[in-house]
Amino acid sequence: MQNFKSHNSNNLKNNSKKYNQYNQVFDNTELDYSDIQRYGIKGVYSAVDYHPQSSKLIHDLICKDLKIVPDNGLDAEQKEPGCKFHTTILYHQFKSESPKEKERLVNYKTASGRGMSQETGSSGPQYTLDNKRLNIPKMKIPIKIIGFGYFDIQNKKTGKKERNLHIRVKSNFLEKEWIRAKRFGFTHSYSKYNPHITLKNNVPEDFKISPEIVKKYVGTILYTNDQYINQLNTNH
Repeated sequence: MQNFKSHNSNNLKNNSKKYNQYNQVFDNTELDYSDIQRYGIKGVYSAVDYHPQSSKLIHDLICKDLKIVPDNGLDAEQKEPGCKFHTTILYHQFKSESPKEKERLVNYKTASGRGMSQETGSSGPQYTLDNKRLNIPKMKIPIKIIGFGYFDIQNKKTGKKERNLHIRVKSNFLEKEWIRAKRFGFTHSYSKYNPHITLKNNVPEDFKISPEIVKKYVGTILYTNDQYINQLNTNH
C-alpha cells in the first residue's frame, strides 16, 4: 500500500525558505480610479490551486474512497473550466464604490507577484490581470491534510441550505497570506480562517466518513500549483 503521508514531505523545510516574502510590503503606485466602476469590478478573490499529481490523488483516491463524484477537479474542469481543486485565501466584496476601496484591488499582489495592472486605453483606464505573465514562477507549497469537514451553505440560485463536504488543510503559507490580506485591508466571509478544499457542495445530512478513511489520509502532503487572483464582477 502506498504511504500517502510520505508524499514528498521531506521538502517542507526547503519550500518554506523560498517564500520569505509572505510579510513583504509591496511598493504601490498611486493610480486614477475614477473609471474603474464601469468595468463592473466588485471585489477581489485569491486562491491556490493544486499540482496535477495532487489533484489526481484527490480525484482518483480520496473521492473514490468517499464514493462521491466531486464538484471540482479533473472531471468538473472539462465541463466548466476553472472548477479546479483550490483553497481560497481571499474573498473580499467591496462595500462601497469609493476610489480608496478600489485602490486595494489594483495594489494587492499575491506572494508570487500576481495582481491587477492598469493600462491606459483609448476610452480611459483599463484593468487587466497579471495571472498569465510568463515570467512569474509557479509556487510549489506543501499543504497538509488534517481531516474532513462540513459547512452549511446557502445555494445562491435556489436559496436552499446545502451541506458542503471538504478536506481540511493546514499550511503556514495559507495562514500568513490570509493575515497579510487582512492587514492590507481586506475582509473575508468568515472571521476565522478555515482553509479547505471543497469536494462536493451538497451531500446528504446522513453522509458519514469512516474513521479508516480519515486515518488513511490525515497527514498526507499535497502541493500547490500556483496562487492566482481574480476580480469579482457584477455577476457574483
